[in-house]
Amino acid sequence: MNRRFNLDDYETVDARLAAFHAKYPNGRVITDIVTLDGKTVVMVARAYREGDIVASTGHASEVIGSSPINQANALENCETSAVGRALRNLGVTSKGGPSREEMERAVVDPVEETRLVRSRPEFEDLIGDATTTTELDALGKQIATAHGLTKQDKIRLRGAWDRRHAEVTG
Repeated sequence: MNRRFNLDDYETVDARLAAFHAKYPNGRVITDIVTLDGKTVVMVARAYREGDIVASTGHASEVIGSSPINQANALENCETSAVGRALRNLGVTSKGGPSREEMERAVVDPVEETRLVRSRPEFEDLIGDATTTTELDALGKQIATAHGLTKQDKIRLRGAWDRRHAEVTG
């Protein structure tokens, strides 16, 4: 079963933070590491409207090395997810559910494939930002199976991918 989703239907954690600070100028979000054992990261984020009473919490976990982003940035990835969930739980989002960042990191499951709906410019930005061959390989797979890209788009993206791959591998 293929499920398609549009990233425009999801709000970034930065947007949630901006809405939070607009609504609660004295508010703050504090994160803590619950587990960091070399294999997994678990974090909790606590949102405070004002003062010392926790208004909402959000938890997240990541397996270190389970994806290109989690090879180098599992802690940061996990923290962003926890913050996004705490703010969603507080109701400072116009779009409920997962954050855009979480949806961007959605894993393609061989049994139930989830494909991102991205435009050619979005893929070009991701290619330009990639710093490892692992990231590039994952993007190459996404591009090959992406919905909404024309054959010409895929040819252009392959050229951009080839150039970036040459830069990354030196």
